[in-house]
Amino acid sequence: GRGEAKSWLRRESEKLEVVGKRERRSWEEGEEERGEAGKRGVRRGEAEEGEEERRNFRGRGGKRRRRS
Repeated sequence: GRGEAKSWLRRESEKLEVVGKRERRSWEEGEEERGEAGKRGVRRGEAEEGEEERRNFRGRGGKRRRRS
């Protein structure tokens, strides 16, 4: 559900700190920017910008997350 996506996103941000702060910042800024409106449009936002970024994550550690 939504909460799940948020929780894994948080953990992913932490991991990204090791991988690259730039990627992490883009996630954080996106979350902050959406804020309240993000709760309604988080799905839309993730579908638009998240898809590309998430693909990058899968290529560089996403598989480790899925296994966990």
